[in-house]
Amino acid sequence: MAQSGYTPILIYGSGTASNIPSAANLTSSANGAELALNYADGKLYYKSSAGTVTLLADQNAVTVATANGFGGTIAKATATTTPAITIRTSVTGVLVGNGTAVAAAVSGTDFKTINSTSILGSGNISITSTPGGSTTQVQYNNAGAFAGSANFVFDGTNVGIGTTSPNTAGYGGSVLGIYGASSTGGNLWLTSDATVAGNRAGRIGFGTEGNSSNKEIARVWSITAGSTAGNLGGDLLFNTKADGGSLTERMRITAAGDVGIGTSSPGSKLTVSGDIQILSTNYLSFSNTAQQTYIRAAATSTLAFGTNSTEVMRLDSSGNLGLGVTPSGWDTTNSVRALQLTQGAVWGYSAANMYLAANNYWNGTNRIYLSNNTAGEYRITGNVHAWMQAPSGTAGNAITFTQAMTLDASGNLGVGVTSPSFTAGSGIHVYRTSGAAVRVQDASTDFDVLAFNGNATLTNRSNGAIVFATNNTERARIDSSGNLGIGLTPVANNGILQLNSYGAIKALIEGATVSATAATGTINYDAATQAVVYYTSNASANWTVNFRGSGSLSLNSMMQTGQSLTVAFLVTQGSTAYYNSAVQVDGSSVTPKWQGGTAPSAGNASSIDSYVYTIIKTGAATFTVLASQTKFA
Repeated sequence: MAQSGYTPILIYGSGTASNIPSAANLTSSANGAELALNYADGKLYYKSSAGTVTLLADQNAVTVATANGFGGTIAKATATTTPAITIRTSVTGVLVGNGTAVAAAVSGTDFKTINSTSILGSGNISITSTPGGSTTQVQYNNAGAFAGSANFVFDGTNVGIGTTSPNTAGYGGSVLGIYGASSTGGNLWLTSDATVAGNRAGRIGFGTEGNSSNKEIARVWSITAGSTAGNLGGDLLFNTKADGGSLTERMRITAAGDVGIGTSSPGSKLTVSGDIQILSTNYLSFSNTAQQTYIRAAATSTLAFGTNSTEVMRLDSSGNLGLGVTPSGWDTTNSVRALQLTQGAVWGYSAANMYLAANNYWNGTNRIYLSNNTAGEYRITGNVHAWMQAPSGTAGNAITFTQAMTLDASGNLGVGVTSPSFTAGSGIHVYRTSGAAVRVQDASTDFDVLAFNGNATLTNRSNGAIVFATNNTERARIDSSGNLGIGLTPVANNGILQLNSYGAIKALIEGATVSATAATGTINYDAATQAVVYYTSNASANWTVNFRGSGSLSLNSMMQTGQSLTVAFLVTQGSTAYYNSAVQVDGSSVTPKWQGGTAPSAGNASSIDSYVYTIIKTGAATFTVLASQTKFA
């Protein structure tokens, strides 16, 4: 019973060699199919649904029907031939095995890749457009055809892609040479079907068959990174194997372009977990311009730092740091460490010794001038501070310092003395051969607190006062006009000595004006310049006395309300006596209150009449005058 969907087959036979049935001889329809067997040739034919007679089987070869432009035959060996493969579309060429043509020429030009081990099991093959191509190569040209001028070459040792000379560099061992035009270059493309992060994209391994295990000794490979479907990023990894160890990642370039050495998670353009060594005279630069900002090993155990392509700092082998200079020959026997500037340094050699040097350095024996200039130094030795100075000297010469100021461990400050001392307590000890002073000055005050040059003085050089205080309270003041106020601030024009309370005076010497003048007319009595006026010539007429401060100062301005002033006027009388007939203050008449209640109406002949006036200021330009007349003879 026939299988459902199939029809019976009829087979016709022929004993005539090379007899091939025609399409008219065979049927191929839903009612049945016919085959033709030529038992003389050992070939079986059928008629396709397209009406074409096609060889189905051959006792001497297997034929692969042409599909998508590709087909061919596999011929078996005979007594006179070698097994051969012909694979072609519409090509013209010869299949060569072990250097010998094993198949007749075929038509066409497009040959495909052939695996040599499928042909003979040993030796090399090539397919060329004409016999006579290199007998030790498989060649495939850039036109997609096997040819003698091929661009795919295997010569038994080296493989060339795009070149017939893959090992022009002369490397030992096997070489894969890939050649491309100058616009593209040679390319090696490794890819995978990775779709998520962490999958492998490609790998190049390096190894040795000499290892019985762990044959791979180094690797360069890539893994996918990120999460963008259809557009993943990638990391590039570098692995090596230590002697006796296992393959370990040593460096990674992440998808973000960060490089990690010794770490698989770099957080910056270069992250290094481990030591970095830069050999002598080489640079580590930090700029777009080479060596613009850098660190370099300038010499053995010496580190140099540069900016703007210029060295700005150097750390020498002794640990001394120069800013803008190469450190000088500092002492190396006492663990000295120095920070040296262009014309100075900060240095020390123990916890209790520190120095700030200007225009000098310490060579272990002497301080040495750095340049032709003056030099100075601030020293802390133990708990003693010292300030040193030296005159101008010559660069390279030793320095002799003078200690200009000292602050000792007890808090005593010595100026001009190396060991300040006091009979009790501490303070400022100033010494000079020609006079010493302590001067205090700010923007508005220039003050000599003490000066000694034969005399001790207290001086305010500005237009200000000198104030004396105790218990944080002002007790006395000398104002800028020289008036001394005790217990008060001196009032202008109120006297050179002003007291705010009673005072005890053992003796008071008052100023007196003695003049060979005769009393007459109006006499101006200047109370600011005298307490007693004595006229030694005989009065010549009655007179008026006018009390004022001076020719430019009124008594009203000189005195404050509530103050009094007592003065005396001594008048010499001749045989005809005269008297004080009127009194004025600042040119205004005042009626005095006379002792005894009656104003004098005459003088005392041949005597000295003493007039005493007590003037009391009771208000603005208002005065009460108490007067008396006494005869002295």
